[in-house]
Amino acid sequence: MLDNLVLGLLAFTSLYFAIRFYGLKSFLVIGIAGSIIYAIPAIINMTPPQQFIPTGQTRYFITPSNYTIYAYCAYFLFIIINILILKRHKKIYSETSFSKKNLTLAIYFSLFTWYAISASSDGFLFFLKDRFDINQSLFEMIFKWSIPISIYYGTITKNPVRFFGYIFLLMQFLSGDRTILAITLAGIIFISINERKPIKYYLNFKYIFAASLMFFVVVFGKPIYLIIKTGTLEYALEYLNSDTLMFFIVGFEPFSIFNHFDFVVREGLIMHPIDFIKATLGNLFLSPSSVDITVNQTNLYLMNAYPDFITNGIGGSYLANAWMFLRVPGLYLFSLLFVISLVFCDKLSSTKNALLSSIIILLGAIISVYSHRNGLGNILAFIRQIFICGGVIFFFSIFLQLLYIKKR
Repeated sequence: MLDNLVLGLLAFTSLYFAIRFYGLKSFLVIGIAGSIIYAIPAIINMTPPQQFIPTGQTRYFITPSNYTIYAYCAYFLFIIINILILKRHKKIYSETSFSKKNLTLAIYFSLFTWYAISASSDGFLFFLKDRFDINQSLFEMIFKWSIPISIYYGTITKNPVRFFGYIFLLMQFLSGDRTILAITLAGIIFISINERKPIKYYLNFKYIFAASLMFFVVVFGKPIYLIIKTGTLEYALEYLNSDTLMFFIVGFEPFSIFNHFDFVVREGLIMHPIDFIKATLGNLFLSPSSVDITVNQTNLYLMNAYPDFITNGIGGSYLANAWMFLRVPGLYLFSLLFVISLVFCDKLSSTKNALLSSIIILLGAIISVYSHRNGLGNILAFIRQIFICGGVIFFFSIFLQLLYIKKR
């Protein structure tokens, strides 16, 4: 019990130092808050068994390995050390970014390209189909990042393109994708925070209600979008069934992610350095799978080590990836990478270039929210897709600018 108390103390101490040195408007604060949420099973010292349990059989919570708790303690301690080493950075401030017509048109082009690709394969109402019946091509996965980019860009520049972004975000959510929703909301929260306001300014009903609503939609997103699709409360009522409710609890992400890490620690799973390098550098290719490279090595190792292990649709675990790679030194390396990358996003999130700011905010949102539930290879895969999408928008805006100059 003492080690769990120590873990809780280290976790909230890391959050305290993040707020102290970087303020409330910081992706590092959002990222550490996410780390604490995903560490809840370790802090309360209980987790449901992740193996398959037949319907009607007794379900129960088990005690995780002590070594897993120690590993979590080490990770948060490393985060504190890295924060104290880096301390406060000088943020790059700029004047308010104004939208440019050619850039706005390029974002519209990217948004409707995503919709056209999705509609061409699954119909104009593709988002109303069952999520497993919806096809996702490489280009669709790339252009879907124009949705959060349009929302951030429109919010920063007060451009109406953000309203189209919200419409397409709803479509993506209804198609069964809660990842884009969670990432986009994290960026919106970051943009909305005024660091000149004290923390107590945000401790009122309006902000607490908005945050609670966002959390509810992300966590209970599946029954919500199923109710909207079907027009009935059938799926919501299913959660009143004890078996369905317990299955939902077992599949709750903090438990699932923790069990990934706990399993790796218990079984002493080791990732070959060559596989780690392939998963990391494979993201230099436009499509790693086309050259027979799997970037999600974390999940692959888990499946090969224990075929009956339930992933609940989760790609992997950042900490499990770190432990499989280098054990304790891996935890420090990954914690350093986590802190530095979020500090970098904080520093460059306010620039005169609204598109660059939007892309940096999107990167910060992904790392702070998505890194907890995936290995490094998968995180880099998302970053690769974002840079490609941002590059298409940028070069298309240059093309439009050249056409405008030529006409003049």
